Amino acid sequence: MEQIIFWDSVSNNYGNNNMTTHQNDFELNTLFNLIKENEFNIYQLSCIGVADGCRDPIMILEYLKKTNKNLPQFLYTSDLSSLMINHCAKKLLNYKIKNISYNYGELKNVHIPQKQIDNIIYYIGCYDSNYIQESLEMYKGNKQILGEEFTLTPLYYNKEKQIDECTNIVFNIETYEYYIDLIKSFLGTNNFLGYRIKTNTGFISHYYNKNLFETYLKNIFIDSDVALNINLYSNNGRYIIASISKIYNNSKNIHLVTTLNNVIGNIPTNDQFTSLYRIYESFFK
Repeated sequence: MEQIIFWDSVSNNYGNNNMTTHQNDFELNTLFNLIKENEFNIYQLSCIGVADGCRDPIMILEYLKKTNKNLPQFLYTSDLSSLMINHCAKKLLNYKIKNISYNYGELKNVHIPQKQIDNIIYYIGCYDSNYIQESLEMYKGNKQILGEEFTLTPLYYNKEKQIDECTNIVFNIETYEYYIDLIKSFLGTNNFLGYRIKTNTGFISHYYNKNLFETYLKNIFIDSDVALNINLYSNNGRYIIASISKIYNNSKNIHLVTTLNNVIGNIPTNDQFTSLYRIYESFFK
């Protein structure tokens, strides 16, 4: 599988690359503020698509230590790449958490452990379609990792709640500026969901329209028994943050589930709904 090969190939240098760290303070600070303002205690932590673990779970655990909060009783991590998970497992040896489990594979198929607590918050970090030009410039500077041949596809969300693909825009990343006006012309058009990017190395990424992405999530995370709250945050930069919560009682103990740093956006378009539904089915039903 091209994607596994790609993520295996960057596993030794993932955490230090500027593409990993660029503007990610907004993503994590929004999460930490959520924890602080509600005085939550993270009893169970499930981090999906962790790569080498440098952001989640490690930065979450470091935040908990810094603020004198309890570490989770249960911790689960997974990633598409087994090499990435091995790096994550080594980092977690520094933390005294008894119940840690690891897994690797595609999210739509990976085994997810049983939830230990009902109150749940699912926290998603994805890329904003308005940031497409800045990202292409960053990709240009990292072409030795990502590849040079790009296929960009505008995506639309139709009335049948299906994703339609527009005509591909194919270019060498060195010449993306010749196409940028065409690429940005899709922003603001009716039912525009976002962009998909594929490269010749197997790298995949998506950039979402905030409003349509919220609609997309609401059509997946539907529950008639307990109300789901979906909140979106944006800093008019790289990230869109979605927080989806299902609270049964007044306990401050929560199960925090994360897919940070555009994990959902790195999944092939046709598998995203299945992957998100698996999270809904595993943690919210």
